Amino acid sequence: MDNRSRQRYISLQAMITIGLVAMGIVASAIITGMFYLNFRTQVREDLKLRLRNITDITALQLDPEKLATVADKTDLENEFYIKYQKELSDIINTDNDVINIYTVRQNNNGKIYFYMDAGDPSYVPDPPGVIPYEQPTDLLLATFASPSGTVVENNIYTDEFGSVISAYTPLYKQNGSLESILAVDMKADTVTKAEQNILQKILIYFSISIPLIILLALFLGHRFSRQSVALTTVAARIAHISEGKLETIPISAAGNSKEAFDLIQIFNKMSGELRNLIQNLEQRVAERTVDLENASTLSGKRARQFEAITRTSSTIASVQNLRELLPLISEVISRQFGFYHVGIFLIDTGNEYAVLSAANSEGGKKMIQRSHQLKIGEQGIVGYVAQTGKPRIALDVGEDVNYFTNPELPSTHSEMALPLKAGNQIIGALDIQSAEVGAFTDEDFKTLLALSDQVSLAIQNARLFDQTQKTLTEFESIQRQYVRETWSRLPKEEKLRGYRNSITGAIPLDEKSELPRSGDTKNKREINIPIILRGETIGTLSVQVPTNEHVSPDQVELIKAVAERVALSAENARLFDETTRRADRESLVSDITTKIRGTNDPQEMIKTAVEELKRALGATHVDILPQKIAPPPDK
Repeated sequence: MDNRSRQRYISLQAMITIGLVAMGIVASAIITGMFYLNFRTQVREDLKLRLRNITDITALQLDPEKLATVADKTDLENEFYIKYQKELSDIINTDNDVINIYTVRQNNNGKIYFYMDAGDPSYVPDPPGVIPYEQPTDLLLATFASPSGTVVENNIYTDEFGSVISAYTPLYKQNGSLESILAVDMKADTVTKAEQNILQKILIYFSISIPLIILLALFLGHRFSRQSVALTTVAARIAHISEGKLETIPISAAGNSKEAFDLIQIFNKMSGELRNLIQNLEQRVAERTVDLENASTLSGKRARQFEAITRTSSTIASVQNLRELLPLISEVISRQFGFYHVGIFLIDTGNEYAVLSAANSEGGKKMIQRSHQLKIGEQGIVGYVAQTGKPRIALDVGEDVNYFTNPELPSTHSEMALPLKAGNQIIGALDIQSAEVGAFTDEDFKTLLALSDQVSLAIQNARLFDQTQKTLTEFESIQRQYVRETWSRLPKEEKLRGYRNSITGAIPLDEKSELPRSGDTKNKREINIPIILRGETIGTLSVQVPTNEHVSPDQVELIKAVAERVALSAENARLFDETTRRADRESLVSDITTKIRGTNDPQEMIKTAVEELKRALGATHVDILPQKIAPPPDK
């Protein structure tokens, strides 16, 4: 009976001891566990942020248009491929934690293949696109299915390189299509070792704390086992600790017992310290989480801005016509940066007004239709920028004295105007307006200022292109006029209508000759091909064939090719003849001049000139008439 009683009931001291041990172990486990989780979260988020930044910077070094040309082994010898391989290898050598940088593509069957690998210089896809990516991660497959910027794997995996974490970012071509995915692998051994070290230290601390907790519980259990009422209250609160409730015990529960009073005070103090420690840890975790979210948001915004600059630059570079370029620039900037109105002003030829030349908003397009312009130095923020060449930002247009109220843009609350310059000359202004107050940050200003320089260069290049096209058109028009006049005059000068070639050979046709036809014209048909020189028709190549004979398209193309050769040969012959005549004329003039200079007698000079002209021109009579020189007018 006694044995059964001892097995069934536990003494009050044992209950107190067990309760204190449980409380200490639970509290110690909570503290150590929260500390480990906070440390693990912090180091992993720092690693991901660092990997994301390296991936974004690496993507900016690559040109997707050039990467798209890599199709076989011979493309690996291209200068840009070798350059990219070296630049990516330099990034790997610069950061010891980066172990691999490579690009992959996905074919129509969904298979993923390697195309560039900078992690191992000895590894070269032979040819590119043959070696498959055997076990792509779900995140890589999702990036191909729906690319949305740089992403980082949530989990760290272990392979032959050790503990590794990967990041992926899409590479777009100028037309917006996906060229490939850039992948960066980074060592995570440092993180895993740090996690293991801190876990070992926490386990050691936890292991050391357990005997101390047990000793303290035994001491307190023995000390206060006689205070049944107070200890019952304490035991109940200890049970609540396991549920996460750190409540204090009222002093009145100790009664007249000093030991119970001291125990309650110790428990309340420990409970308060644990509560404060947990609150501090929660606050630190919350603050760190906010910092990481802010850093991630800033990094994402910078990545989007770099992507916007890249896409805007690609769009600008693809258009050379100024009338098409300016509206396209305003549309792209508005779409990429999210501003509801983007306008481009150009200075007029009189340097008096800034004329709105392109806009993306409906209000801006209406302003263009009514030829909206602002007086330089007098009207609006744009007028100020067009005069001074300095950027100006109005975070609240209602407080800016230079703001020009426009009924077509009633939603404007913030405005930024940036100068467009060609060298030291102001050629216009980039006007950006937002419906939000204080919409422009320092990052926005720096990014758009850099973008305005590219817009200025694009406008200058487009103007030079237009001027070159105009000059080229004028030159071609003059050249065609020269060809037309020369070849229309040539038949009259040569008194030649053309040539006819038959079995007997080539026969010249003069002005009196009829166009001959051999045999019965009823059984013949003509194929007439114009002889074209620099866009002008200078003659016709006429070929007679039997009516019943089929002329294939290849034969017609052959006749056209002959007509082209005839045009070039005839022009070369004409130029040679013209050069020969000019040389003969210059030689004759030189001979006459030499003979005239052979004497110092003026009369003899005149006589020599007359005789030489008669002989050269075949004239019967040549007169040299003196002319009186009129006196200069009075000043």
